[in-house]
Amino acid sequence: MSVWSYRLQNILMDKKWGLFGSLRSEAGNITDMNAIYLYPDNQTGLMGEFINDEMIWAKPVKLVGFKRSSCHVLEPIVQALSEEFMQLEPSNSTHIPSPLLKDPFEEQYLEVRPSVIGSGRGVFSKRRIPEGTLVGFYQGVRTSKIEALKDKEIRKSPYKIDNDWAHPNEILDISEFYRDLNNYNATLCHLINHSPDPNSVFEEIDHPRFGKIRSVRLIKPLESQEELSLDYGFMEEYFRVKNSYQSILELGKVFSETDNDVDYYQDLKKHINFLKTKVQEIEPYADMLKSAGEMFHSVFK
Repeated sequence: MSVWSYRLQNILMDKKWGLFGSLRSEAGNITDMNAIYLYPDNQTGLMGEFINDEMIWAKPVKLVGFKRSSCHVLEPIVQALSEEFMQLEPSNSTHIPSPLLKDPFEEQYLEVRPSVIGSGRGVFSKRRIPEGTLVGFYQGVRTSKIEALKDKEIRKSPYKIDNDWAHPNEILDISEFYRDLNNYNATLCHLINHSPDPNSVFEEIDHPRFGKIRSVRLIKPLESQEELSLDYGFMEEYFRVKNSYQSILELGKVFSETDNDVDYYQDLKKHINFLKTKVQEIEPYADMLKSAGEMFHSVFK
């Protein structure tokens, strides 16, 4: 027996989004040919086939109400927003699938225009938006911090952003090809400019189409046609501090020609223990030299 249920996927700042459909498994996962993934506005959705909570295919819809079925179960009433099919298709290290298929939720809020706070392009609100609203998404090709160190293009990219909540050491980046809006406009938040006084912040989302990526939420209300801004300084500081103690280890892994963390760190541990032994052997001589230096300094000062 199937039961219609609305199950929350995420709860952030009291903004809820999730799946609405039939529970058909003991695990409580939703499997339904007409399930609806609702975005945070609780109106925009993706309706189609979901199996064990995973979107197989869906079309953008707007939730307009509910009706009571003959079994006295509330069922959603929707209006189609588009005939475009969407599916779960996260990016990989080189490719972003369906790069010109815009996200229907973000498209309601954001557009690209010439920036007024930075050079080149910027992202602007299409309407008045209250504080706390999730407005868009930041996805890109996926790579690791090790690859970013090895690849000159990624290393110098101004678009790379940490995504290690999804996978350890993962980075999202907009590679050269996808920086052209004629080649990629599925999401726009990579074009939000930096400001020391931002009106937006990065968050995390497990998107039904893009997978685990970054989202952007307002921390200040916006008027229509106002430019969004983010403080990328904290990301730069994050990379600077984290890389300051990881870069040697990661480069060591590159030169050791292994991607196996266990093998690499076991080998590294052997070298560290060897160095500890040598330090202990020369420590008495170091103390002796220190004492001699102090004596020499006291005589000739």
